[in-house]
Order: sequence, then C-alpha cells, then structure tokens
Amino acid sequence: MEEKLISIEQLLVRYRPFAMRDGENFTKRGLYNWRKTKGFPEPVISSPRLIWKTEDVLKWESNQGYDFL
Repeated sequence: MEEKLISIEQLLVRYRPFAMRDGENFTKRGLYNWRKTKGFPEPVISSPRLIWKTEDVLKWESNQGYDFL
C-alpha cells in the first residue's frame, strides 16, 4: 500500500487560516514552532525539502481539534 505524503508547501497553504494577520501566509517558522510546542509530527523526509506522512498530520489535527481543515 502506498503511503500518502504532504509537503511543506502544501501544509503552509493548508494552515493559512492560522496566519497572524489576514492576507498573510502561515510560515515555516510557525510550523517549526508547532513542532517544538504543540507536538506537530516530525517530517519523514527532511532533505531536500520537508515531507510528512499525511496520516500523521491528520491524526495530529484531530487531536488538536482542527477538524475543520
């Protein structure tokens, strides 16, 4: 079975509602902070760009109460 993956670029678009101000993008720094303070999953691939398992991200979102995404 093939695992579905999600890139940093896709996550930044997905989490745009969490940007500090309307019209701004969610940033890589914001995602890094979530990893350090909210237990956001670690990427499964970190080079040349960050990639996560979609399943891990969806589980984390559910645990955070972010079911609206």
